[in-house]
Amino acid sequence: MTYNPGVLVDQQIKECFENDIIGIKPFREEAIQPNSYDLHLSDSFVSYINEDVYDSHIIDPYLPMDPDIMEFLTGLEKYRIYPGEFVLASTIEYIKLPADICGILSGKSSLARLGLSIHQTGGFIDAGFEGQLTLELFNALPYPIELTVGMPIAQISFILTSAASNFPYGLKPDSKYQYQCGAQPSRYNENKKD
Repeated sequence: MTYNPGVLVDQQIKECFENDIIGIKPFREEAIQPNSYDLHLSDSFVSYINEDVYDSHIIDPYLPMDPDIMEFLTGLEKYRIYPGEFVLASTIEYIKLPADICGILSGKSSLARLGLSIHQTGGFIDAGFEGQLTLELFNALPYPIELTVGMPIAQISFILTSAASNFPYGLKPDSKYQYQCGAQPSRYNENKKD
């Protein structure tokens, strides 16, 4: 590419897709924004079961997640996220980034004004990543929010780096989420404990 490092704009996003530099499946030309690409909500969710007994399940990031506190849901048309609820979801789009483009995941401002956060801190996508993106949804309102599968839920900005990474995501041994499909819970336990 002959672009300068920085955030890609609409015609650059389209050109990168058309030249197989950035992979987006399915691709929708109408999802291209001036500095980002709209992502849509899939039907894959991971909800956490609230037993109102905090001491019965303590999460240690170095241990595998207890499957008894998670519910994996697919095939839904809608998901109602309640006040204070945290749920994992997924984008419909499958993204593939080269070694010299990284991504920033952001919420849609209209949904943020309804109290919906689409990620807690996991908004950076390393160069070389390939897969669907897991969303970390949280409802900050005192009212339920009804989410519809297929709705625009987030946006990704693409950033051309000043050089290609020597070890892009997927080539590093700790690339836990490469090729992920659907909402995926934490795999922090796969990290080496110092």
